[in-house]
Amino acid sequence: MYITATGVELRLSTKPVNWVPAEGATNVRNGTGRADAFQGIAGTILVGGLGDDTYHMWASTANAVESGGQGIDTVYAYYWGSAGLGGNVENLVVSSPGITAASGNALDNIIVAGAAGATINGLSGNDVLVGGSGSDIFVVTTGNGSDAIYNFRPGYDVVRLGGYGITGFDQIVARAQQVGSDLKIGLTDGQSLVLRDIRLEWLDPADFGFKLPKSAVPGGFDQMHGPDRGYNAHGWYVMTNAWNPGSLKYGTDFSIDTIYSRNDMTKGATFNWSFPYTTEMTAPIRAYPNVMFGIGPHGEQLNPTDTSHVFPARVGDLASLKATFDITAKGNVGGFNVAYDIWFTTKPDGNEPTVTNELMIWLHKGDVKPFGEVIGTYSDGAFTGTIYRDGHYTAIIADKDVLTGTIDITKMVDHLQALGYYSDDEYLAAISLGSEVISGNGSIRINDFDLNVVTSTPTGLVQTLVTGAGSTISAVAAAAVETVVDAGSDILHTAAGVEDSLFFGEADQAATTTAGHWFADSADAGNSLAAAAGPIEMLSVSDFLF
Repeated sequence: MYITATGVELRLSTKPVNWVPAEGATNVRNGTGRADAFQGIAGTILVGGLGDDTYHMWASTANAVESGGQGIDTVYAYYWGSAGLGGNVENLVVSSPGITAASGNALDNIIVAGAAGATINGLSGNDVLVGGSGSDIFVVTTGNGSDAIYNFRPGYDVVRLGGYGITGFDQIVARAQQVGSDLKIGLTDGQSLVLRDIRLEWLDPADFGFKLPKSAVPGGFDQMHGPDRGYNAHGWYVMTNAWNPGSLKYGTDFSIDTIYSRNDMTKGATFNWSFPYTTEMTAPIRAYPNVMFGIGPHGEQLNPTDTSHVFPARVGDLASLKATFDITAKGNVGGFNVAYDIWFTTKPDGNEPTVTNELMIWLHKGDVKPFGEVIGTYSDGAFTGTIYRDGHYTAIIADKDVLTGTIDITKMVDHLQALGYYSDDEYLAAISLGSEVISGNGSIRINDFDLNVVTSTPTGLVQTLVTGAGSTISAVAAAAVETVVDAGSDILHTAAGVEDSLFFGEADQAATTTAGHWFADSADAGNSLAAAAGPIEMLSVSDFLF
């Protein structure tokens, strides 16, 4: 049951009691005076009658014919493209992931969106528009009655007002009235728009297709405008990177800028953009504004301000790589993701032909559609995600937003190595953090982004702490290891300069006549293996491989 903005109850059709055959001698299928169910295949004409009729439309060329006053009729559309109601049919339910536009007629309609984002227009009448699981656009135009919207999702759905002379969000605020759990917005000529179960404070300009307020530029920060602007300091690049505008013209169709600090490139770096909001089935990625550390495989392969040279790093030499981050996202959050982008090559400082793998880690999915096939899942503590793979592209997409925390990237790479997609001999070239933008008005602020990298070198482990203000390099102190050995033959490897303690885990080991075999290879010569517990008298020189 749904209630219009004027308080009238609308409903879908009742359950069918008669099923009209899909096949016949002609392309016309006639119903009865009861509640009929029709199957609409290409070219068929479905003639309902009295009673609530249900039309399952499998092709856009199927046509439902109804006369006025003959019950409540509902169309379920399963094809791709756009769907619209013919005369005297009350309701439309989008039932295909490929329908991106749906429209009503002069009646009071119920129009229900589906799994994909769709542009919904009830046209005339006091309509009920119901959002689906995608990012929908609700078109509300002067002279077409008062509409009520259910399942509106701030940040994902958009109301597109037309003909009311409303040019800014401040006018929405001035016309808005909270009526119980609903928000009522007064329009012209006695019309109104009701957003069910929505409060005004949940909304911002992007929910009505308006640009977000301009971000203030703090003292000590700089701002760059334009689709291909960048700056390099402390080993970091900050880039607007609107690399795929298509036919859109900068300054006319879209805008993009970044605000950043030259003193700390990752603390407070902000990206703002405005693109047309669309419900295209395969909307292209327009931009990837980001901060990047390392030497990317695209362009000139230069990073003149990087003094740490931690990247490129051979995967087999990466003992640990952890990223700590804190991000704020605003606007049409359904129109972009928030993601790391990590590139791997066959050799240090490799160019595009040497790329072996691209790993993206999506911290926020929005309504951006991943491409590739699902090859598995990943979990590490509270982080869980789904893995997609296509060619050399891999994406680990978080099951829910993770916009603050620490991610262990080495564990992810190890997992992908176990699946056979990555190898020790690849080189991690660069790591970026930003947003893939497909549409809408949005902004992200990188409040913090640091890297903690531990690499293995011929002289031992080296830790590099990378912040937006620079990098700090230090040796990793060797830690003592206590090893418990159980039944069977085991090998204990020790590191130079480390005293290891060896514990026997078998309670009956001392009663056996044959000692266990404990080996140390030649690289471990000179280390002290102290039998802190267990029968030391059982060991001999032959048990150590010096």
